[in-house]
Amino acid sequence: VVFTAFLSIQNFMCLDRRFNHLVHLIGLCLADLKTFIVFFTALTFIFSIIFQLLGVQFEASEYEGLPVFVVNLVQTYRNSFGDNATPSYDFWLAASESFNLKKFLVIVIIWAAWFLHQFI
Repeated sequence: VVFTAFLSIQNFMCLDRRFNHLVHLIGLCLADLKTFIVFFTALTFIFSIIFQLLGVQFEASEYEGLPVFVVNLVQTYRNSFGDNATPSYDFWLAASESFNLKKFLVIVIIWAAWFLHQFI
């Protein structure tokens, strides 16, 4: 209903010369927005999957009863908008008490993925 009303108003505004250019620019903006939303959604899912595979967990107190992947997905989405939460890698810290190269490399990869997500 809202979309149909928007299209009707857009058609009526095209009849007036003063609004024709504005309507054209809004249409171009919405066309570009579709491409952005596709890539943004794909990147959010990709980074959520990467964090899930690396064993990253975010603070889940705000998301009681949700699965870990959904928490990662929502927090990855929130991180995209600047509501940053640092990753928790308790699984890897508890893996062994001594220094382990594999554990160190995974933690470095977790932070690299987190920083990459912040800057993309």
